[in-house]
Amino acid sequence: MASNDPQDSPVAGDSPEEQQQQQQQQQEEEEEEEEEEEKKTKKESQDESPLSSPVMTSDPSEPGRLALQQTLFQQILNGKLMATQIPPPPKTSKPAVDPNVISSGGSIYQVLDLGCGSAKWCAALAAARPDIAITGVDMSRVLLPARAPPNVALEVEDVRKTPWSRGERSVDFVHVRDMGAAIGGRKGWKKVLGETWRVLKPGGLVEVAEIRPRWWDWKNHVEGSEESDDSQVSEMEGEDWLEKETPDYKVGLAVAKFEKLFHGLGKRAGIDFDSAPKVPEILRDAGFVKVVERTEVLPIGGWAKDEKLRVKGELYLEMLDHGSFENYSMKVFTQAGWKEEDVRNLIDKTSRDFHNPELQGYSTAVFITAKKPSRAA
Repeated sequence: MASNDPQDSPVAGDSPEEQQQQQQQQQEEEEEEEEEEEKKTKKESQDESPLSSPVMTSDPSEPGRLALQQTLFQQILNGKLMATQIPPPPKTSKPAVDPNVISSGGSIYQVLDLGCGSAKWCAALAAARPDIAITGVDMSRVLLPARAPPNVALEVEDVRKTPWSRGERSVDFVHVRDMGAAIGGRKGWKKVLGETWRVLKPGGLVEVAEIRPRWWDWKNHVEGSEESDDSQVSEMEGEDWLEKETPDYKVGLAVAKFEKLFHGLGKRAGIDFDSAPKVPEILRDAGFVKVVERTEVLPIGGWAKDEKLRVKGELYLEMLDHGSFENYSMKVFTQAGWKEEDVRNLIDKTSRDFHNPELQGYSTAVFITAKKPSRAA
């Protein structure tokens, strides 16, 4: 940037040659500053979004996957929309149908849904509780519906960038579901939950819900490692196990190796796809109290004898088949240098393992709830 200091400008007594040299030097300094600023901006962008954009958003199968996800979460929660218990409607409550009331706060109970996607959860809560005002925000307009219930406002905002457009102490409940991949890890969660603290009213509530991308075998305990060493990932990338199944192939091997590669390549790109276990500590460090973590077993497929677990498992497998698995994987692997054909080969083998009745696969759904102290500043 050019300086406004008169001492940095050519003075009247300078010769034309000296003035030209000073102007050239000043121009070079400005170009260097602009180059440094560009590098800084690029680095900050990479830090906030390691894969340059959310892993999933615009795929044509995404609306269907989100509809299945909404149904699955309700099954896990025994018909409820969230693990958090918000205050019941007052006896004299009226529908929150005025958009101005929704945006400005007031006495209406305010809910903020981060990463609302196609706003299925917002619409379901709006139908169940017409007395409250819900604002759903998403990083992209692609999935947002053209119409929403009268007590729902939908906005485009990247919640990884702070500060948010919301004012301090303006929200009663913040809902965060399936955002781990987009938020990216501990650093991202600190920013998001720090802003959550800022916008929540004293006594406000927050809930983080995630289906962990970790898979286990109930019967044989075949599982991927919680940590993926980069050298191990590189070694597996060179293996020929993708090419053929040997006679001694073990059911579940593809799942275990996919998991290690998936998390290892994500880590290499700067993303922690399984950051939910870190959230309780981050919430406590931010000042939240009554931090509770609830874990539910989630079978993959219909192998469970218990009827409720079987229904959940079938829904989860259907969601994986409906693009969840491929949508998450394709960008991670191809940006790491994999050919699309090889990624599909890996996905097909892993999917066949999930569908194999010999593998009693399961994952876990995690619900983390917390409260901002009533006397918080």
